Parts: sequence; structure tokens; C-alpha cells
Amino acid sequence: MISNMALPKKMAGYRPLVHAGGRYRWRFSHFIQGWIRGDANAVTTVTAIHEQYPASPLLIQLPEYRDPWLLTDAKQLLSMPAITPAFVAQAIAFAQAQGWEPAQQRKAFKLTWQAAKFRTLSPQFTSR
Repeated sequence: MISNMALPKKMAGYRPLVHAGGRYRWRFSHFIQGWIRGDANAVTTVTAIHEQYPASPLLIQLPEYRDPWLLTDAKQLLSMPAITPAFVAQAIAFAQAQGWEPAQQRKAFKLTWQAAKFRTLSPQFTSR
């Protein structure tokens, strides 16, 4: 288990989350951060990792996400999800239903949130 007092540098900025008895850490990465690094195709992403099995992260891409402070259209603002622990917990539950098992030490499991739905981008995990 990772202590809040001594997080490794790679874990800095991650927030704690307990879901279905598992301890996770998650982080929101806005597309602006990628754009500043020079990545013109950067997509807003949420990364969730199980504290005991960090080698198999959950990556949630949000290609439709826009900064709520910059939106002037109320319709757009209401259609965007709030990136909260509850949203991340829903993503974890969806990923687990699709076959994501962090203890298996596989590569990252990828989801996308589009049109108000989660969809898997990792079809190799769908068979159990």
C-alpha cells in the first residue's frame, strides 16, 4: 500500500480512490498539458491504477472533453461529465465488466468516453 506521505515522484498528483474493496489512484491529464509538450494530437485522459498492481493501468480517453471554463454553450456544458471520483469508479466498474484485471500485469486497458457512454478500446480483454 502506498502512503500519502511518501509517494514516489511517478505517483505525485494521483488522488486516492477506494472502489469495491480495491485501492486505486487516479489522475486527470488535460489535453493542454500535451499541447504544451508539443503533442498536437493530445487527448484529455484519466489514468487509474490499482495500488498493488500498477503495471496494468486503466486509461480513459475523453476526446470530446472541453474545458468547462471556456464553454459558452450551456448544452455542451451539460453534456460533459464532471471528472470526479464517482466518474472514475464508474469507469473502473465498466472496465472490470469488460475483463480488466489489474493483477494480470498486462499492458494498459483503454476506454473512451464518447456520446455519454464508455466504450472499450482494448478488444483483446473482452474474452474471459
